[in-house]
Amino acid sequence: MPERPVFSLRRKRQRKIPVKLQMNQYDCGPSCLHMLLAYHGYEADFTDLRERFAMLGNGRDGSSMLKMKEVAQTYHLKGIAKKAPVESLNNDFLPVICFWEDNHFVVLERIKTSGHFIIVDPALGRLVISTQEFAEKYSGVFLLVYPDEGFVPLSEKKISKVAYFKDLIRSNKKYFGWTVLLALGLQLVSVAFPFLMQVSIDAATSGEGYSLFPVLITSIVLLTLFQIGFSYMKDMCIVRLQELLDSQLTTNFVSHMLKLPYQYFEIRSRGDLMLRINSNTTIREILSQKMISTLINLFLIVVTFTYIVIQSRLIAFTLLGVGLVQILVFVYTRSRFKKLTQTQIVAQSLAGSFMTEVLEGISTIKSLGIEERTGEKWRALFMRQLATVKEKAIFQTRVNTVTNTLSFMTPMLILLVGLYQIMQGNMTLGMLVSFQSLAALFLGPLNSLALMLNEFVMADALLDRIYDVIQAEESNKFKKKTPTLRDVKLNGDITIDQVSFRYTDYGEDVLKNINITIKAGQRVALVGKSGSGKSTLAKLLVGLYTPTQGNIYFDGVVVEELEQQDIRSQISIVLQDNFVFNNTVYDNIRLHAEGSTLEDVMFAAKLADIHDDIEKMPMKYNTLISEAGSNLSGGQKQRVALARALVSRPKVLLLDEATSALDTVTEATIAHNLNMLKCTQIIIAHRLSTIRSADTIYVLDQGVLVDAGTHDELIGRCKSYNDLVCEQLDETGARQYG
Repeated sequence: MPERPVFSLRRKRQRKIPVKLQMNQYDCGPSCLHMLLAYHGYEADFTDLRERFAMLGNGRDGSSMLKMKEVAQTYHLKGIAKKAPVESLNNDFLPVICFWEDNHFVVLERIKTSGHFIIVDPALGRLVISTQEFAEKYSGVFLLVYPDEGFVPLSEKKISKVAYFKDLIRSNKKYFGWTVLLALGLQLVSVAFPFLMQVSIDAATSGEGYSLFPVLITSIVLLTLFQIGFSYMKDMCIVRLQELLDSQLTTNFVSHMLKLPYQYFEIRSRGDLMLRINSNTTIREILSQKMISTLINLFLIVVTFTYIVIQSRLIAFTLLGVGLVQILVFVYTRSRFKKLTQTQIVAQSLAGSFMTEVLEGISTIKSLGIEERTGEKWRALFMRQLATVKEKAIFQTRVNTVTNTLSFMTPMLILLVGLYQIMQGNMTLGMLVSFQSLAALFLGPLNSLALMLNEFVMADALLDRIYDVIQAEESNKFKKKTPTLRDVKLNGDITIDQVSFRYTDYGEDVLKNINITIKAGQRVALVGKSGSGKSTLAKLLVGLYTPTQGNIYFDGVVVEELEQQDIRSQISIVLQDNFVFNNTVYDNIRLHAEGSTLEDVMFAAKLADIHDDIEKMPMKYNTLISEAGSNLSGGQKQRVALARALVSRPKVLLLDEATSALDTVTEATIAHNLNMLKCTQIIIAHRLSTIRSADTIYVLDQGVLVDAGTHDELIGRCKSYNDLVCEQLDETGARQYG
């Protein structure tokens, strides 16, 4: 017996949910809320929506219903989360966001009278599934959101994609112009052949064929030469145009992407970003060939149809009827084709992102023995991708069947109408043959135009993903501004004055009113539990993040007044996730100090205690490091990264768990070597031996600076610090005696 419905909200007649597909694997929650906002009449900017999620941690962990409820409130939508079995769901309160397979979110749009469920999956689009399948995947929790009294609808702000294309065409107008002119010449040659056929056949049937033979042969030779010349020059122009567009599209895209804030990359996978980069190639192909072909086809359609109307209105109306059917087929199928294309792109992105993770983490997968489980997960994603490809191909096949049938029937219709006209004495045999060719020149481009418009639908879907990158605001340090001071040589004094930080305008502060003064040459440590804000503060110091309020000063000068490159060249950081590039050891160490000599590199390697290891390698400093440093141990990667930070002789050195993979003896050797540099050292570490000798230890707890002092001072008065020390002593004892 069905349970009592969860809610008894009566709604006006339901509308369809506007489908909004996710941009990456973390976007299922934001995309579901995006759909419900649109359903209620608020076309939210997705970048803004995602930013509101990011401040709640969505960037790294995905979404939760609590996060979605809190974000919905910022748009004046009330949210109610409810546990409910499948039997209690009904159309009275739909649509809702359902928790799906314990790791995903979908929108439940409607329950059909047949018992089937209509859902909108942000990864796959709109689906109709059985009650059994829904019950298997539904995780028993849903979120209902509805407008409160302060809700105000907002119409959609369209992205000016036309302007994007217009700028590219304008900057390459010379080659676009020549390509269009040469393509027009080719089409005029094609149009000339039917006229030549008409004249030839009519001349032959009237007995004048012999006298026209020299003219016909000369005309054929000239048309052939024109065709060869125009075709060669057009293709050469296209090659040059593609080269220029590749340079502009991909170079500008990557250049802009590299200038985006660090947070942008924290919430997007490498595989997804690579798909967006490669999408520029498809856009280039469409611009350099498909768009020009579209213009030429439009010209050819107008010219041929105008001539046919002048010669025979009956045949013209026949062709017009066929053409209108083709246009209606395209208009009817365009929306469906775009949704299928978007779904395919999302599925391809998810499968590609997962495979990138697999290749990067292959050592972990092998060591844990989870090859089969990993393979099964990849196969599931890949089969989903294949399913989207198949669905789109089947749909395209159905459309092609209709258009191909029209193309097959048209010559026979022209033949019947033409024979009737000949019997009426209104047409010659030559004109009929000419009309057959002209009909092909009319319907062929019309069919190609429909196919090319589908290509533009693909481009439109790809541009949505490209625009997600190019519309993102660049990091502050790349914005055009004039610093007050240039070529400043730092001493190493640092002042952090009333600094607070939050990830977005909508979030809570993760750092609150931090005040720290560090003298040049001091060795200080930042300690605290995980999530206390240590690494965030480190990223603020090196410019990966910008303070929400307060200022950071170097040598008494606020950081905004200094040239960013000056600062970056004198501050070095070694983060927890050390990355080494697929290059030689020498090039990896001198990565941001290209003017460094081999002696400089060797000196830095000795300070990092990696020189002896490098000397034992087959090619010493010219040894090639494998991708992601797979031929180096964890400790070696840390020391190469440390040598990279030291080669520029920095005035400020920031180490974020930079020696966590090293033994205490090696760590002590490096600490002794670093003291030779006479630079300011800021150390983030959990290991007691790393921090206890610091001049000052700053203790952070939940984003607040709770105390500062030496180890001996803090151990007696600071409970937070004392707890950290006791935890580590317990862990050390467990390792030694457990």
